[in-house]
Amino acid sequence: MKILFICKCMRWIFIYLTLFLAACGGGGGGSAPDKDTVVTAPAPPPQPEPGYTISGVLTGLNSIRDIELKVNDQSLLVKSDGNFSFNNKLQTGTEYEVEVERESARQDCEITNEKGTIDLENISNVRVVCEDEKNLSLFSL
Repeated sequence: MKILFICKCMRWIFIYLTLFLAACGGGGGGSAPDKDTVVTAPAPPPQPEPGYTISGVLTGLNSIRDIELKVNDQSLLVKSDGNFSFNNKLQTGTEYEVEVERESARQDCEITNEKGTIDLENISNVRVVCEDEKNLSLFSL
């Protein structure tokens, strides 16, 4: 009876050991680097350079027709007085010039702070002031 009990115990021990070793998985077989080997992490991907926006304020626009502003190769339609901002972001060192591409009907518009060079900050001081044309005759050509 004792021998039967020992045999059963040995069988269960064998099964448990087999399952335990199988659960451990295979060994990587790799070796540690030599003491003279320098291990470095891969370099992070380069970050995109931040861009800067150009914005300002438009005043005096009448409601007859909107005004079209242009900076470098980007146009912007402004339909009423207030703040405006161009969507494209410009990189540091980029020269810019804001221009009136199309004025509102029967108005003259002037721009201040319209040109410069981007230097690590957004440009927000562009001012566009529109006024009704003076001496406009009713039947002028």
